Amino acid sequence: MNRRLLLAILLVGALLAAGCGSDDSSEGATTSTTTTSADPEPDVDPETEPDGDPEPDSDPDVEVELTASDRGVTADTITLGIAITDVEVFAPIGDLVEVYEALATLQNEAGGVGGREIVLETEKWMILDKPAYDAACVALTQDVDTFLIMGFLIPGFSGAECFSTLEERIVINTEAISVDELAAGNGRAMTVSPNLTDLIIDGLPLLTDELAGANVAVYSGNDEGGDRIDDAIDALELLGATVVDSSVQVTGGEDLLAAESELDLTVERWLTAGVEWVVNLDGSAAGSLAALQRAGQNDIGFVTGTVVATLEALGADVTLANNILGIGAPLGDQVFVDGLHGVPECIERVSGELGVPIEPFVPEGEPDRLGVIARACGAWDVFVTFAEAAGPELTEESFLEAGAALGEFDMTGAPSGSYSPDKSFLGNIDPAVFEFDREANDFTPR
Repeated sequence: MNRRLLLAILLVGALLAAGCGSDDSSEGATTSTTTTSADPEPDVDPETEPDGDPEPDSDPDVEVELTASDRGVTADTITLGIAITDVEVFAPIGDLVEVYEALATLQNEAGGVGGREIVLETEKWMILDKPAYDAACVALTQDVDTFLIMGFLIPGFSGAECFSTLEERIVINTEAISVDELAAGNGRAMTVSPNLTDLIIDGLPLLTDELAGANVAVYSGNDEGGDRIDDAIDALELLGATVVDSSVQVTGGEDLLAAESELDLTVERWLTAGVEWVVNLDGSAAGSLAALQRAGQNDIGFVTGTVVATLEALGADVTLANNILGIGAPLGDQVFVDGLHGVPECIERVSGELGVPIEPFVPEGEPDRLGVIARACGAWDVFVTFAEAAGPELTEESFLEAGAALGEFDMTGAPSGSYSPDKSFLGNIDPAVFEFDREANDFTPR
């Protein structure tokens, strides 16, 4: 199988597990403009206040004249770019464009944002169509004036880098953003998706019964997880584990044979050290689990993310492993059922606007829309909250400064959100433990 196609399938599997999705299929990039209107408030020139009275912009009863304050911001409108990677060929998860259109309609019916109406410019492209992705980036940044980009952008294929780095737009993504993109984005790139490495490290105390007193190896398949090796070791030692080995994969995935050879040597080292548990920090567990099985080691415990596809991709048979635990975010469908974090309210609003029922835990193969809608609501919350906090003089600078000054804020799908230029994973999400269910061939919450 072509490695790039394999990676695409794995990424879509990860998105499904996280409750994310995409829009209807398209052969290339397509463009549409959506304007949903509400009667704007009339502009009123503030009167001169006598000495001692509040300034006009500090008095909630005095209207401030809105102006064209930044790219994509006029006195009457804020134009957003909606950038969607189409993965419908791999997973029927519904139309994310219409979800954002519904959110914009509802927002405009409620008066817009700070008195300005929201206008959407949309682009979508097939996941493996790089030219269409490039064209979409140009269309949403050069062909039209957009204030920021919201979307479903997948690192490694059609990530945030063109928008946030090359075109210097704020990006609020529903998917993960790579460390390189974050570093190059200068605080513009952010996501409502949790950071898997953070979740795994934060979730280790939940495994005290399993790991306390055990010999543990810490492993990362790439530098992103490797940068957190010391944090993981500290967390493990704090709960009473003995870390006997730590390593970061050196050989890149493009040379699978060399990568396998390196992992076979790593497993030999684990066996010599008496490793009882392997903690994988970044979810790239397929190679290391396959290496354990090549060595006939199915009893060593394994802690990883919660995507079965990433465990089976390189030849491992997950059903042979005797002890696999996953750490990840709580299931979006379960959060909905439990009535938490604004998810039921989000689903009710959007479902009502779209005129279609949105149900949790749908049968396999049927469109699974709940998770993607919840994430879109979370991204929308970030935009509205930051923009309203920035006030009438809305600019990129005031938007980011206002967001950083908020501290914790309400964000659909998480107990809270928070932002700073070095905290681009916005959701403050508590980790959950999952056990691998052989019969269901899936991870189930503990």
